[in-house]
Amino acid sequence: MSSGLCRKRLLVAMLVLVPILVEVGIATYAAHLRATASALIASASEIRTIEDAEREMAAWKARGGKEFWTESEHPDGDHNYDAAIDNLPMARLRVVEATIVRVGITMNEKDVAKRDRH
Repeated sequence: MSSGLCRKRLLVAMLVLVPILVEVGIATYAAHLRATASALIASASEIRTIEDAEREMAAWKARGGKEFWTESEHPDGDHNYDAAIDNLPMARLRVVEATIVRVGITMNEKDVAKRDRH
């Protein structure tokens, strides 16, 4: 076989395989995001006490990194913790519309309140 024919076959193979690999990668990432968002919502639904909230936040920090939860304080002593999962990388590719799942937890010395937002 001539090297020109070999190059043409290689080019055709790349033109066919690259889009397929990109589609598989996007689908895999989308499935991962959906599973992660579902797990976060399920995790938040298990929170009843401050201890539950601290346990779940520690688990998600281990899973998603220290910056997964953002913390803010209010003068009345409440501590707010917010987490978010978004699909911005896929939205930037214009594959899907930007979507975000947020979970907020407010704790004070006595109680915990969840602010689930989907």
